[in-house]
This record gives sequence, structure tokens and C-alpha cells, in this order.
Amino acid sequence: MIDYKPMFKLMVERHISQVELGKRAGLTKSEISRMHCKKGIYSDTLENICKVLGVGIESIMQYKE
Repeated sequence: MIDYKPMFKLMVERHISQVELGKRAGLTKSEISRMHCKKGIYSDTLENICKVLGVGIESIMQYKE
């Protein structure tokens, strides 16, 4: 299972709201909701999030069995 907890933790540390990230990365409310529910999203969406946050993919997600 993919867990996006590292991304949400990073957002708190940087004082970035979900709404702000959504606007800056072009995310829909549905995509943010899918991440909270630990469901998959498109790789181009992950790339946009990484660009906005200035981090690599390993900083926004982790794999858990």
C-alpha cells in the first residue's frame, strides 16, 4: 500500500495547506482525497507535487505492506 503521510507531514512543517498545494500543483479535491484514503494517483500528479514542494518522490510517499 502507498502511504502519503510523509507528504502531509512535510506540508505541516512548511505551513502549506491542502488548498494551497492543490492550487500550486493543479490538484483537484478528489486527488487530495484519494491520497488521504491511500489510493493511487497519476504519476504526473506526483511529479507536480514534487516540483511544488522541491523534493524527490521518496519525500512524499512510502510503501507499506
